[in-house]
Amino acid sequence: MRHISVLLVANRRAVYDNHALINAAAADGEEIESFEEWSASGGKITGYDFNLYILWGMTKSDWLATMKHTTDLRLKGNKAPIHYGAHTDYYTPIYDNATLQNDQNKSSYGLNVTKGWNTWKDRITSMEEWVDWGVKNGVHFVTGKRLIEEIKAMQAGEKVGKPGMIEGASWKFCENEKVGSTTNKAEVTGDITDAIISVKAANGSEFPDPRYSLYKEAGYFDGLTHISLNYKTTTPLQLRLMLSNGEWREVTLGSLKNSVNSGTIPMSAFQFNQYSGKKATDQIKTADIVGIEIKLVTSGKASTEEMLTVKDLVLYGAKGAGPVGIANGANTRMGALGIRSISTSEISLNIPQAGNYSVSMVGVNGRVVSSLQNVSMQSGVNKFALDNLSSGMYIVHVKGIGGSSTLKAIVR
Repeated sequence: MRHISVLLVANRRAVYDNHALINAAAADGEEIESFEEWSASGGKITGYDFNLYILWGMTKSDWLATMKHTTDLRLKGNKAPIHYGAHTDYYTPIYDNATLQNDQNKSSYGLNVTKGWNTWKDRITSMEEWVDWGVKNGVHFVTGKRLIEEIKAMQAGEKVGKPGMIEGASWKFCENEKVGSTTNKAEVTGDITDAIISVKAANGSEFPDPRYSLYKEAGYFDGLTHISLNYKTTTPLQLRLMLSNGEWREVTLGSLKNSVNSGTIPMSAFQFNQYSGKKATDQIKTADIVGIEIKLVTSGKASTEEMLTVKDLVLYGAKGAGPVGIANGANTRMGALGIRSISTSEISLNIPQAGNYSVSMVGVNGRVVSSLQNVSMQSGVNKFALDNLSSGMYIVHVKGIGGSSTLKAIVR
């Protein structure tokens, strides 16, 4: 499973103390943060049965309390799926006797058994009780395949507004002045490219708050249905929608050190910050949105240097947003690599230098809808047939002589 949810521990003191004992005795133990630091950051553990039961030494009651607490928060929030990773052999007596109680593990991970924190039977019955509790409270338990099918079905009925871009977007770097992080690009117009941010460590109770902010007049974002962007970062990001009352809603973006297209992020994905104590029970009133922020998420424990690139920020349905940068290739110079024209059945590419090229077209949902691999192209205009594309915006990746380029195109 490639994506596993973070779970929020309910009984933190007891769970942390067990974890500290296991970690100190384990051959692969490592330095861990203090209880105060871990608890203040939410008491989070990645949702694998190994992490919760074996590494952190949860009792059955602690495991159930954590699973119910995290599930209940989802039920009261945006009802996002919980992905839990389980290993079938952990629920057998062989695992306890042959693995946890062998000479290497007995004094560390084996404490779960010798101290009676949990056994294979506890792991079975706790899972059964969580499922029973969940079903009674409206939770659906499905396979990964079924989950993907359900999400696709939900997306099929989504209404996505007309794509547009912020003309002359002016991003300003902001920070908690009592910490003082800095960047090589304090103000940027358009895309944020290769910004280097020196994030300072926390100053007492003051934590770093490095972010790029862009604000517009009231009503500019009215009608907004989705946002998409291309980004590359060395630390997680929070994409924030700032509201006129000073509050904000946010989503967290990961995939570090790789160039990523976010896909179309719906308004329903933006939630209040988890530490605000507020739950998003209603849809965002888009007329109340006054700005967008891109915040770098760091622990604040030590000074770090981070990299950030954000390109092609597209707003769907926003009244104030201008047209997407390329309109059927009209702004492509004859001597430059670009799109001369595009329709549902054909794309015309301008190639500056003859050679072999690969072309892939990606829809706003992140799926490749058409591709050409290692095709010989001449200098100038090259035309290729497409298989009845739907109307909408596409990202076109071209790779060949001289490197690679990412272009935008609208099929009307």
